Amino acid sequence: MVEINSIYYGTYPFAFFTPGGGEIQLRKYAENLKNFNIKLFNQWDPSIKKKDIFHYFSCMSGSEHFLNYLRNMGVTIIVSPNLWIEEDEKDKYPIKEIRIIFDIAHIIVCNSQGEKRKIIDIFGINKEKIKVVKNAVDRQFLIDGDPYLFRDKYGIREKFILNVANVERRKNQLALIRVMKNFPEYKLVIIGGVRDKEYFLECQSESDGQLIYIERIDHSSDELLSAYKACEIFALPSFVETPGLAALEAAAAGAKVLITDRGCAKEYFGDYAYYVNPSSDVSISDAIKTALMDEGHNPVYLISHIRENYLWENVVQDLKNIYTKTIELTPQVFGVDFYDVEYDENSVPFHWGAVGARFNNINQNIIFEIRALNSTEVLINSFSSGELIKSIDVDENWKKIELKMVGRIMDDIVFNIDPSAVITVVGDHRELAIAVRNIEIQEG
Repeated sequence: MVEINSIYYGTYPFAFFTPGGGEIQLRKYAENLKNFNIKLFNQWDPSIKKKDIFHYFSCMSGSEHFLNYLRNMGVTIIVSPNLWIEEDEKDKYPIKEIRIIFDIAHIIVCNSQGEKRKIIDIFGINKEKIKVVKNAVDRQFLIDGDPYLFRDKYGIREKFILNVANVERRKNQLALIRVMKNFPEYKLVIIGGVRDKEYFLECQSESDGQLIYIERIDHSSDELLSAYKACEIFALPSFVETPGLAALEAAAAGAKVLITDRGCAKEYFGDYAYYVNPSSDVSISDAIKTALMDEGHNPVYLISHIRENYLWENVVQDLKNIYTKTIELTPQVFGVDFYDVEYDENSVPFHWGAVGARFNNINQNIIFEIRALNSTEVLINSFSSGELIKSIDVDENWKKIELKMVGRIMDDIVFNIDPSAVITVVGDHRELAIAVRNIEIQEG
């Protein structure tokens, strides 16, 4: 097996101007994966090589060009999209560009089973390509915090409802501000960066003095924990959440959590949260009233739920498994159009390749095993010249192949399946593909 040197993390260029959950997720993965060589990608020193993994934390339109460049280098691409699209809102998103990003990625890592189902339904992505790694919180939010630290620093004496999120339309703070007029004895505290200045001005003009806005507080500070401890309710009535890292943190600190019913929050919080329809001010108002009057709320159960299921140090075990399997299956020659790893009955990893799948930059002798679901002819051609290198009859049994590639300078080889020789089953990529395993590179 050829070792992968590094796992690079990256995202779109302006992500950390107003960091949110995706950016926190990136940093927390890096902090908690102690046994992997994690590096933050630096465009001024792009030392990434074709044996490396690039984990991209976004599906921002335009990213497809960069990711495609890396993939053509032979880099393995993993994408964490943090995406939730409803069927009736597809026209609001650059679906075509996002689909290209998903096609480029070797593996897609979602935050929930719900997000995985949405991506399968909206984009038609093969479910085997998509893995789930839950979001989580730092253990620090489970400790006893001082609720007066936050109050004293910002001079807040009134009871307050807390929203921790960047200010933007998706987070729906304007509706929360409108609803708060039904609870004049409470303040609304919003902590976060401003992603939409026009929307922020709308929020300010609507507030009637109830709003206390505080710029982003460092995620690891005692002040943020104190704010969670001090609030009456943590409210996140966003139009969608996957599931909202701040909501998980507030839950870990013992706060009552009011959150949107759109997205995957229910998959995380179950019966421990108050859910709202973000498009209905009445729904938000009723949920706030219910939560405020709920004297039977016992934070112990919610805190225990978070501790048992959603700590970074634990959830990254699933990501470790993804990286480990990717490393096992990604020899330096794997190129484009290969699907996710599978394992045979002896736990040997192998890889299904689509029609026209390629091995990159072969200038040495290569030995590998190959098979197909059906008896078929596989033509192995030079990518650069189109020359036929070898014709092989393949069936469901593994067949060992040796190709002498010395003298073919930095060539790619292409597997072409004879489509007339197989029975096509729509929806199963294996029907027009070959599987490859036990790749060895030998000096000529």
